[in-house]
Amino acid sequence: LQSIWGEGFTNPYYLVVNTHKQDHIRTTEFWDQSKLLLDYLNTTVPEVPISNFRSVRYVQFLGTGFISEQTRERWLNEKTVIDPISQAYKVLWNQTVDPAGTAIYFIITLPFDGMGQEALDWIRHMRFAMDDFKGEYPNEEASNYTLQLYGGACGQVDMLDTVSSHLPLMGALTFGLIMVIVAVAFRSLVLPFIFVVAMSYTLAVTFGLAAMIFGLLQWTIPVMAFSIICGLALDYGIFLLTRIREYRQNGFADD
Repeated sequence: LQSIWGEGFTNPYYLVVNTHKQDHIRTTEFWDQSKLLLDYLNTTVPEVPISNFRSVRYVQFLGTGFISEQTRERWLNEKTVIDPISQAYKVLWNQTVDPAGTAIYFIITLPFDGMGQEALDWIRHMRFAMDDFKGEYPNEEASNYTLQLYGGACGQVDMLDTVSSHLPLMGALTFGLIMVIVAVAFRSLVLPFIFVVAMSYTLAVTFGLAAMIFGLLQWTIPVMAFSIICGLALDYGIFLLTRIREYRQNGFADD
C-alpha cells in the first residue's frame, strides 16, 4: 500500500476541531476560521502541505481545493443521485462532521513514514502551531474551539513526553531512597554518596556503550534499564561492603 499511495497512507492523522456549539460547522464564521487555520498550518508547518489534508472544507481529490459556502450548500442539498461529486461530498460530510454539527476532523496523510522520526518531529511542530493559532488570529468565538491531533504516532509522542518529564523525578527519588537505605544500614554519611557516584558511572558507561554499538535506542530501553542497573549496582555494592565490614569487625587490617 505504501508503494502505491505513499509512506504515510497506512498511518493517517486526524486534526479535530470541536466548536462546542451545535450546528456551528455550517456557519460563515466557522467556514472563515477554518480557512485561516488551514492556511496558517500550511505556512507554519510546511513539512506537510495543505494538499495532504482532506475534509469537507478542503477537498483536493475533487480538484476544487477550498469549498465555498455556496458550493457546500448546493452539494449537500442536491437531491438527485446522478451527481457523483455531490454524493461523494455528502459521504465525506457524514464521515467527518458529527451529527450535531459541533465538531469536524481533517484527514491528514503524511508524505513520509507516519511512524518514523520525521512524524514525531512533525507532531510536536503541528501541536505548537495549533496552540499558537488562536494568538495569531484572535476571535471571540474561535477562542472556544478545541484543536486536537490524533492518530499515527500521537499516542507514542504523548507517552514519551510524559515519561521523559517524570524521569528526572524518578531518578532523584531512586537515588534518594538508596542513600537513605545505605546510610541507615552502614551508619555512614560518606558511603551513600559513594554509591550514587558509582551507580551514575555505571549508568553512563552502560548507556554510552549501548548507543555506540547499537546506535539510537528505543525510548523504553533507558527507562526500563535504569531500575535494573540501579538494582544490580546496589546489590553487588552492598555484598562487597558487607564482606569488608565483617572482615574489619573480625580484626583484619587493610593489608
